[in-house]
Amino acid sequence: MAFCAHSLTHGDFTARADVEEMQDGEIQDLAKAFNGMAETLQRGEELRRGFIANVSHELKTPMTTISGFIGGILDGTVPEERREETLQIVRDEVMRLSRLVESTANLTRLQTGQLELRPCPLDIAELSLRVLLGFEGRIEEKGLSVKLDAPEPFFVQADPDSITQVLTNLLDNAVKFSAPGGELSLSVRSYAGKALVSVANQGDTIPPEDLPYIFDRFYKADRSRSRDRTGLGLGLFLVRSIINAHKEDITATSADGRTVFTFTLTECKQPRSPQPGAGREGEG
Repeated sequence: MAFCAHSLTHGDFTARADVEEMQDGEIQDLAKAFNGMAETLQRGEELRRGFIANVSHELKTPMTTISGFIGGILDGTVPEERREETLQIVRDEVMRLSRLVESTANLTRLQTGQLELRPCPLDIAELSLRVLLGFEGRIEEKGLSVKLDAPEPFFVQADPDSITQVLTNLLDNAVKFSAPGGELSLSVRSYAGKALVSVANQGDTIPPEDLPYIFDRFYKADRSRSRDRTGLGLGLFLVRSIINAHKEDITATSADGRTVFTFTLTECKQPRSPQPGAGREGEG
């Protein structure tokens, strides 16, 4: 066990104590606990290395694009009539880098407990409608029909900013992967003291072999790789992390060209309206 501990301190996370050779029951229990700790450290190290590799890959692609186009502008390879188009591409790639950095920072703060959630009574129906309206231009551009089923008011106990992020990410995916002229639906319903919030779209079905992994960090299904060149593979992972931080659940189903994401939030009573003449906090 001393040898294994020495190996761990030098970065060898594969070392394990031989439990079978130990006769003493307490020492054997200690060795099992030690091996469990080593396995946890090994998984953590593998996740860390994978995370660094994925971030490096995601950063490299837009940086290579930006460098190539700027080099083409400077050396005259890109003709004058194409410079505006080229600069637009460069700007899009810079925005993609910005989203990657912001998403990564949010995930780090969330997982380390530095991103503090502030749950309060939140009208999830009103918030859903407000976020949906932000996609109006893209919805019209794809000719989507919208079905909204959210009885107002519908209050839940949740952090407004992070749930806004959840709805934004889910609706962004729903619009992005909707078939032109298809239906986009958003519903809020009550079940056993929970609000069930569902975002659905008509489009390509997510393959069954991909469905269990779509919430994993940096995971992209084949359809996303071929049709979405702006995705980071972090959106759904961030969504699940936020929902889990609320101690709630999120699920996904996809069949017959219809994909549905559903997450839960805990219902709460509607807050009382302020009394007439009462000023809001912070008002003079």
